[in-house]
Amino acid sequence: MSNVMSFFTTRRSGHRLDGVSLALLGLTLLVFFRALMCGFISLDDGIYVYDNSHLALGWTPAGLHWALTTFHAGLWIPLTWLSLMLDHMLYGNLAWGYHLTNILLHAVNVVLLDRLLRRITGWQWRAALVAAIFAVHPLRVESVVWVTERKDVLSLLLGLLAMSAYVAYVRDRSWWKYGLTSLLMALSLMAKPMLVTLPALLLVLDFWPLHRWPAGWSEAAWRRRGRLVLEKIPLLALSALACALTVQAQATAKYLESVSGLTLFHRLANAAVAYASYIGMTLWPHRLAVFYPHPMDWPVWKWSLSLVVLLVVTCLAVAARRRWPAMLAGWLWFLGALVPVIGLVQSASQTMADRFTYLPGIGLLLMVVGCLPAHRLDRPQIRRAGVAATVMILIALSACTVHQISYWRDGKTAHRRALDVTPLSWQRCYDHGLRMLREGRDEEAAAMLQLACDRQPTPARQPLETLALTYYRLNRWEASMRCFARLSELLPDDAETQLRTGVLARRLGREAEALPWLQRATMLDPRSVRAWMETGLALEAVRRSDDAAEAFRQVLRLDPRNVEAAGKFTQDPVASQPGGE
Repeated sequence: MSNVMSFFTTRRSGHRLDGVSLALLGLTLLVFFRALMCGFISLDDGIYVYDNSHLALGWTPAGLHWALTTFHAGLWIPLTWLSLMLDHMLYGNLAWGYHLTNILLHAVNVVLLDRLLRRITGWQWRAALVAAIFAVHPLRVESVVWVTERKDVLSLLLGLLAMSAYVAYVRDRSWWKYGLTSLLMALSLMAKPMLVTLPALLLVLDFWPLHRWPAGWSEAAWRRRGRLVLEKIPLLALSALACALTVQAQATAKYLESVSGLTLFHRLANAAVAYASYIGMTLWPHRLAVFYPHPMDWPVWKWSLSLVVLLVVTCLAVAARRRWPAMLAGWLWFLGALVPVIGLVQSASQTMADRFTYLPGIGLLLMVVGCLPAHRLDRPQIRRAGVAATVMILIALSACTVHQISYWRDGKTAHRRALDVTPLSWQRCYDHGLRMLREGRDEEAAAMLQLACDRQPTPARQPLETLALTYYRLNRWEASMRCFARLSELLPDDAETQLRTGVLARRLGREAEALPWLQRATMLDPRSVRAWMETGLALEAVRRSDDAAEAFRQVLRLDPRNVEAAGKFTQDPVASQPGGE
């Protein structure tokens, strides 16, 4: 216990910093170790990894060219593609290897965050506390455990390095360090364009803890503020370029179609609710899910209350800026870092996402931890209470995170979790699924349509048929077969449904299983050439030659020029004639 107390009271110690880094690494790896047992998630992991044949190109000229020029998945993220290519070279399609890389990148981010905060704030235990909570908070699960979000952990790693380079530039005004900042920011944007807000975040650091932002309203103060803004112009140019590339990429992928039903008022209301929800999820992380569908129209009371919360916190942070500057800096960090994904420019059908807090969540932690009374730690009772509270918080968050990881072990579990915690009706889920289909996002559409079907009190034709056809387009034959089998039970007198079910069963090699559906299709629609042909082929496959021959004769009666059916009677010229016996 004495060692713990001395850590809380010692200001600087090189060897102790190394111990803190090792402790943070160990905590992160221990909590996320369970993720190595998770598989891929059908939602986007196919697009990024296991169905992405371009990863097999590896780090070759062809692979590099593809990574640098593609708008695959609606984003320009060449560094992320190169990272996934390297994993493919090492692990093939073994999911644990991709998870291992994500975990290691997250662990490095935790250490970088701790070191950066120590360097710029002079904090020791508070910096470690921010980094530790960031490491094990359940909101981190989506960014770390979802292979698709490699772009999150890689982008933040480069962003933290860019901030460190900027701090070094501020210290000695070496322009090559400013160039290094620009380079690292560009690389971060090539992993994910989330850090387009980095120039604004650096202005926040200028306010606190770098103390470059002048107080007062004098002319000299305004000139100094202007110089600080002008200093960020090259970085703003990088942000503008990244925004332009992102808009072009998403337009190519038809992602921007999802905003067609949302007015500016709807987007502003959603932004207010999302901001407030992220605060609540940070303080009380429960009912987290892979997807939070957009309700399209929030209740007035909800967005009004959310707006009041945001205004109150903003006023408190401004009022306390002299006593607790970290409170205002952290709040501005949180508000600004979320702008690209808050829904003002809606690029998908979710209202919010856990992964969106990976960078902005740091601001909330700075805001809270920065207000803790560090000067009172000289009292033994307060030190003991602080240690106990810290340990309890970290244990609770770690337990929640380990539990949350269990929902990511496979796609079915993740989707079931979303079904359990999202409040939307089956009709709203179905509407979201249809919109995703129009946008060409079949994987996400399948997940949302599955939610719609699972939520129906009684099965209905339209959602189930749409889901079956979506699975069929995705070459997920077994899932499509299950849907068609349920659909055929729901619609026993629909010839087309019976035929589709039988045809798919034949595709899966289940000829005997297909026969009842195909024969029922011929009964319901005796003039369907395809129904008779498929029935004949199924009968032939199960060695019922006489019945198969009769089915082929029916085909020729309906379509005398049917070459495939006629070919079945090449040894019997009489039988090959329509109506021949």
